[in-house]
Amino acid sequence: MDKNNQNETMLAQALAEMEQANKELARENKALKENYKTLSEKLAASSRSVVTWEDHQQVVKDCMEKMQSTANELAELKLKYDSLVKERRYWATQQWARHLFRWLFLKRHLWIWVVYALFALVISLSVCKSVLQQRKIVELQETQMKYRFIKAIGVAPGVAQFLEDAYEQGNGDEIDYIEMVVTDYERALKLKADSIIRSESQKVKRF
Repeated sequence: MDKNNQNETMLAQALAEMEQANKELARENKALKENYKTLSEKLAASSRSVVTWEDHQQVVKDCMEKMQSTANELAELKLKYDSLVKERRYWATQQWARHLFRWLFLKRHLWIWVVYALFALVISLSVCKSVLQQRKIVELQETQMKYRFIKAIGVAPGVAQFLEDAYEQGNGDEIDYIEMVVTDYERALKLKADSIIRSESQKVKRF
């Protein structure tokens, strides 16, 4: 009886040890599987990261083909743009404005001097015109003073009254007659002065 109990005890211990060994074996098997999985992933990653010379040549070839196709497309677009520009008139495009702006920008120093010269010319013309107007005003004032003097001393009062009535009433015929008489008188006076000058010059040449 004691021997059976002893055998059962030994059998139970053996079963416990076997169960423990199975557990250890399962843990080691799981660890091995995890290590195998990790190694497989590392190997796959390393195989993907390695670039061979053939792969490099293929990538370069693809890039060159893409660049060549892009260059061809760009050349076609440029030809199409040039043909469209040629079909349109020059003034219908914006090229003339761009060229004009570029020319003005390049010649900006010259344009500054041109503006200064035009400004000086305008100022000079204004001064000259002002001087001429001032001389004309002085002549008109002198003529008016002569007429007022003749009227004041009573010389030819009928003629003075005729002139005043003609210009105050706006009689065109009388005004035309007055202007014609004055023009003929001034022309005759100018011819007389020219003849005097010619005769004097001839006298000077003789002496």
